[in-house]
Amino acid sequence: MDDTSPATKADLAITNADLAIVKADLKKLKEQIETQFQKVDERFERMDERFERIDVKLQRVDEGIDQVLTVLVNVDKRLTATVEDHEKRITTLEKTVAA
Repeated sequence: MDDTSPATKADLAITNADLAIVKADLKKLKEQIETQFQKVDERFERMDERFERIDVKLQRVDEGIDQVLTVLVNVDKRLTATVEDHEKRITTLEKTVAA
């Protein structure tokens, strides 16, 4: 068939058959794409679950760090008071010896 002659019934039948094939191919492609999107969604859901578990673990670690820091601050306070006490005693002894 050239561009100037009118379409015959045979030409229309061929075109309709081709359209049916294209529609079937498009339907199959759509199903494949939907399947792939479902797989991607499932992977994102699994990743979300993993991130939630990691978040819980990091919160526990953060709480542990806070507890360790509290203990260290308390130890520092105790040691600082002891060091200052010893410094006063040393100063008193030096004054006594110098006198």
